[in-house]
Amino acid sequence: MSVEQPLKGAAVGFEGEVSGLGLADIIQLDAVNRFSGCIDVQYQGRRGLVFLKDGEIVHAECADLTGEAAFYEIVSWPGGRFSHQENVATTRSTIR
Repeated sequence: MSVEQPLKGAAVGFEGEVSGLGLADIIQLDAVNRFSGCIDVQYQGRRGLVFLKDGEIVHAECADLTGEAAFYEIVSWPGGRFSHQENVATTRSTIR
């Protein structure tokens, strides 16, 4: 058995897919881990963005919705794909 050495400059951590968890579960994990960045969510041609700072949800966008209305729309989707964008910030604060 051989073990590959990480490439210089390679990101630390894991990358992959998560199935069986809802978006609310993913957000809860991000809150516990004090994630700062953006969760980009896509479902049936729709796209939503949820911004967190130190694990706190501070802003959400979806189509023409912002704030809590956008957040509730995004988490109501029954499935989809998401990706994390670390250290992506927003100047907007629509969720307290």
